[in-house]
Amino acid sequence: MTSLQALKRQKTEKAITLDFSMNRQFLHSTGKRSHLRIGIACNNQLIPRYARQVLRDITESDFADIVCILESRETGQRKGKGLIKRLRGLIDGSKRRYLLYVGYQILTKPFCERSSDPLDLVPFADLIPNDITDADLTCHGGATTPLPVNLDVILNLGNLQLNTACSRSARHGVWFFRLGEGRAQTNDPELIASVLADPASTARITLEMAGASNQTTILAEAFYSMMPTLSAHKNHFPPYWGSTHLVIEKLRDLHQSEKIGLINKKSPVSEKSEKNPHPTNRQILVHQIERLKKFARRLPNTLRQGSSYVHWDIALRHSLTPLLEQEENTALSQFHWLSSPPGHFWADPFLIEKDGVTWLFFEDFVLADGKGRIACGRISKGGELLDVRVVLEKPYHLSYPQVFQHDSEVFLVPESAQHHSVSLYRATDFPNRWEHESQLLDVGVVDATLAEHDGRWWMFASPMAVSGHAPMTYLWTATELASGWHLASSSAINSNVCHSRGAGSLHAHNGKLYRVSQDGSMAYGSALWFNEITQWDIRGYWEKPVRHIKGRCISGLTGIHSYNRSGYWEVIDGRFLRSIRHHQARRASSAAAPSLNSPLPPSTQS
Repeated sequence: MTSLQALKRQKTEKAITLDFSMNRQFLHSTGKRSHLRIGIACNNQLIPRYARQVLRDITESDFADIVCILESRETGQRKGKGLIKRLRGLIDGSKRRYLLYVGYQILTKPFCERSSDPLDLVPFADLIPNDITDADLTCHGGATTPLPVNLDVILNLGNLQLNTACSRSARHGVWFFRLGEGRAQTNDPELIASVLADPASTARITLEMAGASNQTTILAEAFYSMMPTLSAHKNHFPPYWGSTHLVIEKLRDLHQSEKIGLINKKSPVSEKSEKNPHPTNRQILVHQIERLKKFARRLPNTLRQGSSYVHWDIALRHSLTPLLEQEENTALSQFHWLSSPPGHFWADPFLIEKDGVTWLFFEDFVLADGKGRIACGRISKGGELLDVRVVLEKPYHLSYPQVFQHDSEVFLVPESAQHHSVSLYRATDFPNRWEHESQLLDVGVVDATLAEHDGRWWMFASPMAVSGHAPMTYLWTATELASGWHLASSSAINSNVCHSRGAGSLHAHNGKLYRVSQDGSMAYGSALWFNEITQWDIRGYWEKPVRHIKGRCISGLTGIHSYNRSGYWEVIDGRFLRSIRHHQARRASSAAAPSLNSPLPPSTQS
């Protein structure tokens, strides 16, 4: 396949992939108490599709059992509204104001949100109706089933309104997901209203616990980027499917210590969102008209240059003052951009100095193959990238090549989330030959960043359950580099897409330590954040964002998602929109500048 065909394929193939390998990190408990007894609440004996993974995690765990399913009495008996009643409802003035919103949601509801029967996964659980009392009750088939008052947790997976008797039967309350900040568990009008107000807005999902007093407490939360669409259902997919591991994570906490890691925040129900207003027809029309205007403005350029594709380049500079300290426009204007060969783009740059030479390692993405490999080159005193070569290539995608020295040896940890693992490589003939040393994790995480601190090794990494969405960063630790890695804390150290995912090695400056992260609120790799680490030891980790680098001063730059520094050299990468015709022109003139624009030599890795 040619690189041009690959570009066209990227424009048409945008399949979503799911990876639940992070869930496996929480299936085993070291607690000595008996198994947790879990009840599942659902509507009409149905649960959302994402909830199947929640149930699967519980059934595969060694510390929790699903013992009953609480369901509503409306199993197939509720009659839908007749056509006349529906038409009369549309005549009502308050509903006509948001008719376009309602229609759009109906047309865009995907298959992934249809429900399924929980008994498919747990056929052995008791089926109990929701309208129960503290006395014995009649279940399906006329059998009597006592209220299971010895439940530990009830998971409300179907937006079911549980009565007091049900809520009181669980020692640790009723757990449920809430999307948005309204009173409902899913606040679709609020989500769409936020998209209309700000395309860079985020969707907040919380796992909450409600007790017998109806007071709710947040157990976990995460902020996801939202798609620039009016479809609420499309914006359901990443938060719900990407957060399934939070349930088993908190259940394991409960089993190991009989305590749950709580977030010191109240339930995200605000007075402003209590009315939960729907976007009006006028708001929807204005939004769609603006989209048409943007399309019209781009159309002449598209017809002239062809459709566009995302291209990443690497930039380099030599500076005594780090980017963290310097004014953004001044600093970024001093970077000079390196040109990748036609059919390739370069991203994720890392620096290492060895034997007086500074080397640049990076991802070399081959468009025709649709995957990345690891390449490197040495930096001359004048800032040129010389002797570029591929040093590591696998059948799967490789990127984010963190390279570092330890005990007089050089190690490399590339991202291999597509292979559901994190592997350590050791240089046997730097920089050309690398030997697989060990597999550190068997989890599909992105942008794993290692650091040695306080006598231990640490790894910052972000699981990506839904492709393109990695808003949570977890911290692993080990006493030895090559083995013994385990979660330092069961909770994410950062769960906000605005500044969670890693963007380079840790940096020390003026006695402070900083973690660089990506801002993915607007789109993948939109900007950089420098996060100051305020506390970091075996007891916990805390950081705060202190500097935002957007890169909007560079013409054509639409994103920046990597930064590294070694000595006085600094590297970043940048995202540009390039036309396919520009790509064809570059291929036609690829004979010039052999040091950078010629095809890369074959890999020499072991």
